[in-house]
Amino acid sequence: MARPHEPTLCVVGASGLVGRVLVDLLRQSGLSAAGPRIVARQDVLDLPSATAAFSGADLVFLALPDEEAMRLAPAAVAAGASVIDLSGAFRLDPETPLILPGVNDGMIQPGILACPNCTVVGPAMALHPIQQQAGLAEVTITTFQSASGAGRAGLKRLADEPADIRPICGVAGTGGWSSEEESVQNEIKRLLLMHRLNISTTCARVPIETGHAASITVRTLEPLTASQLSEIFDGRPELTACTEAYEPSPAQAAHTEEILVGRVRASDDGRLHFWVSWCNLRRGAASNAVKIAETLCHKL
Repeated sequence: MARPHEPTLCVVGASGLVGRVLVDLLRQSGLSAAGPRIVARQDVLDLPSATAAFSGADLVFLALPDEEAMRLAPAAVAAGASVIDLSGAFRLDPETPLILPGVNDGMIQPGILACPNCTVVGPAMALHPIQQQAGLAEVTITTFQSASGAGRAGLKRLADEPADIRPICGVAGTGGWSSEEESVQNEIKRLLLMHRLNISTTCARVPIETGHAASITVRTLEPLTASQLSEIFDGRPELTACTEAYEPSPAQAAHTEEILVGRVRASDDGRLHFWVSWCNLRRGAASNAVKIAETLCHKL
């Protein structure tokens, strides 16, 4: 028999790449002995059917395209549930908390909660302790994003086309910045509460199935040496500081919970450089949603 305080979990979008990982992690989490209820997308095509499908749910996870999440999240809230949304629909909505456990857990509350872009998770988790210790004046990020970050279409392209590095992720927009680059920049500013942070990003697609990586350069407000930065990383349980024997590559991080950091070095002008790798499907998306749920369940 389920314990009285066990939440009723509901997942929409369980058949997608992230959705499948999410369901597995929820079943392993112990949040609910009954496991998550899987709701098919065809069962929530209109508001009455969505309200009925979400009836009795405490937590609804949406692993859907933005437009579907935008429509279904309010329906879930109207049915009495809180929503953890893995799409981009609410990430920049000022009324919706954007949550990255380990950075802003205190903002977790009932209602609609947005998960960051999977590309944001690794860099933001590494930048947060630097911000706390020495402040951030300038950040430059170059991401190397795997095919699965573009869903099944990305994996199909990887299988069908010659291996190559695509110098853009997302859609080209104003001033040549891509939609993905703007997303990463804006979400990091929001997560770190640094809306005027001088940050620039280049996002590229690389011919591997799973695992993202980023080369990051920072200029801090207070002096910080490479060895001090390595000590900061080594002291954070949510980060795995790597030596040369254990390189922070996407292959090492794929399908794990780890955020790998390494290749820490300093240039003559005082800027610091390092590399981060993480699993875009698991740590960058599904696991983040489960961590939010674990905290939120104590507040329901």
